[in-house]
Amino acid sequence: MNINVNQNKKLYTHITISSLMGQEVELLTVGASLTKWITKKGINIVASYKNPLDYYKPGMYLGTTVGLNSGRIEDSKFYLDNKLYQIKSANSEFLHGGDNSLSFQNFDYSIEINTDELVIISFSLVYQPGYLPGIQKVIVKYIIRDGQIRITFDVTSDTLTLCNLTNHSYFNLDGEFNDTVKNHSLQLPSSRVVLINKNFIGKEILDVKDTFYDFTTLSLVLPKVEAIRKSGDPAFGLDHYFPFDGGKQLAPIRLYSNKTKLLLEVFSSYPGVTVYSSNFPNEKLLHNNRKLALSGAICLETQYASNAINDSRFEKGIIDLNHPYHHFIEYTIGGTI
Repeated sequence: MNINVNQNKKLYTHITISSLMGQEVELLTVGASLTKWITKKGINIVASYKNPLDYYKPGMYLGTTVGLNSGRIEDSKFYLDNKLYQIKSANSEFLHGGDNSLSFQNFDYSIEINTDELVIISFSLVYQPGYLPGIQKVIVKYIIRDGQIRITFDVTSDTLTLCNLTNHSYFNLDGEFNDTVKNHSLQLPSSRVVLINKNFIGKEILDVKDTFYDFTTLSLVLPKVEAIRKSGDPAFGLDHYFPFDGGKQLAPIRLYSNKTKLLLEVFSSYPGVTVYSSNFPNEKLLHNNRKLALSGAICLETQYASNAINDSRFEKGIIDLNHPYHHFIEYTIGGTI
């Protein structure tokens, strides 16, 4: 593995890890973000902003670490240890940690080369979110091998607080983010979906059988996304939480392109995944000097359920001094199925 570090003053640092097999992974210190993954076939399968300074602002969260509490909090308020927390928010629902999210922080980093086939990049930050109690120490590690990226999240807190971290990468296995994911099929180890209300808060839990949300077998994504869009679902596509059957992930999430014959498998320690079909792309330019298309990528955000703190049906991400946070997400890219 070869490593190149490119620092732009104190604003951000790019770290590029290249292998003899042709893989190239690029990470950004802002948001501890995954900004490039070129496979051995020469295809970049993750989206990033052309201008790294765009990572300091709310937007599409391209490849960022989202937290300290990812997802939405209904009415921007919650009770924790019988105390009411009312968060100041530009919107009625508090999203992805607001303007002080981990996504917009410039992390410290260190590099560890274990072998020629394994590199570990560790991002660390002492963080005081403001909207949540306490001070947290956050460590995000990327463990990189040929064909595989494993991300671990470790958080300690000096007091009781919420914690729900995820990675927000946008995947297009054709590398054509200015086009739709028309060639992509998706399979989820989940037979239920959480439908949302007009404020994007999960409410009804629905059996996916005989619905547009059924991905229990490998199914083309775009026709179902378009059907959901036409149905009047407030998400305008997929932006829904799928709880894993049995409460934990027992089989991989699979995203497959019948054009490039690439298969992405995602495995994690979380109880479910939010699937997002790029329903509201903004005008910012991507790495390819083009704009993200409507349904131009798929996000597979394994995490705790959005708004779980206000919904007794779901497991919650809560930590304190004696109960630190540890989760992982593992992405493996391979050939045809």
